Amino acid sequence: MKFQITPKRTLANYMIWFYTLTWNFQLDERYDDIYQKFLRIIIGKKMKSSRWKICSQIAAERMGFAAGALYVNSFFNEADKRSVLEMVNLLKDAFKEMLKEYDWLHESTRQKALQKINEMLSLIGYPEFIRNTKNLDGYYKLLHIYPNDTFAQIITKTSRWSMERSYRKLVKTFKRAELGTSASTVNAFYSSFKNAIVFPAAILQAPFFDRTFPKAMNFGAIGSVIGHEVIHGFDDRGSQFDYQGSLRNWWDSVTKENFKVKKNCFIKEYDNYIIPGSDLHISGLRTLDENIADNGGIKEAFRKRLPGLEHLDMNQIFFLSNAQIWCGHSQPAALVKRVLTGQHAPLRFRVNGVVVNQPDFAKAFKCPLNSPMNPISKCSLW
Repeated sequence: MKFQITPKRTLANYMIWFYTLTWNFQLDERYDDIYQKFLRIIIGKKMKSSRWKICSQIAAERMGFAAGALYVNSFFNEADKRSVLEMVNLLKDAFKEMLKEYDWLHESTRQKALQKINEMLSLIGYPEFIRNTKNLDGYYKLLHIYPNDTFAQIITKTSRWSMERSYRKLVKTFKRAELGTSASTVNAFYSSFKNAIVFPAAILQAPFFDRTFPKAMNFGAIGSVIGHEVIHGFDDRGSQFDYQGSLRNWWDSVTKENFKVKKNCFIKEYDNYIIPGSDLHISGLRTLDENIADNGGIKEAFRKRLPGLEHLDMNQIFFLSNAQIWCGHSQPAALVKRVLTGQHAPLRFRVNGVVVNQPDFAKAFKCPLNSPMNPISKCSLW
């Protein structure tokens, strides 16, 4: 294993650094200034955040459901949840259609894959109990915080409360349908153990989603993210779990070998991507699952972008909307960090690395065959 050949000094430095990084928010101004210099190099952040922002972020992280209740009660529109749930169902239907078309899937594995997508839960918005003040108070009943508590005492209390709550869950029945993340989190993810896609309320806003946007924009943005998370249930890791979230092999040997060939195409493709102005190559293996999800997700979303309506301009808007959600500028140090340690490819390759494999992109933008954005050889798994 890697830690057995890593110098002890490196391991010791890493542990000290990770501990310091975890608890640096409790240290004084001297360490704040050092951390700010670090952030300036890594992400280009020029000024320290205001104290109120830091405090509110810490409070939201440590009392996620309370923060989620504040967000939902103030900003969330139930119509958004209904609209996104409708999109989720369309995207699942798209994946079912795709499964039925692949000739590399043995019929027995195809049926089990269909069973898994049919049983996949869609946890969207927020857990219902946070809308009820009494139930929310009950959730925090063992956490006792007082106005005269110091910051350090509050951190200690919330840490202990969170750990004890985690221990108590070990002896309780596992709930697949429990939305166990804060509604105020701008994120989405797939849970292998639940076979569920999770979309907290806070991600249901621009640039990912807006009910007033054209459908092509919403499908290009949040639709591709939905497709991405659905595909995670069938990527290199997610495919090891069955329809109930149990770790079990449900693949026949021939299909598994076909899957291996197709995933190796992505590994080789992304291995060849180089960060401009450097000799750093992306690791196609480390970023494999995310690349599979990016490529399959956009293909899935494109199928349902405009139910009953096809128009080239809208196709272009779909791809532009997808690219917009990954738009950003990275500092050189941040790119190095992502290439060496990240599970996601750098932003430009989450766009260009995906669309070069999409015939629909080449058709929409009239890219000549064998041009940089329309290579003859394309990778495809889902």
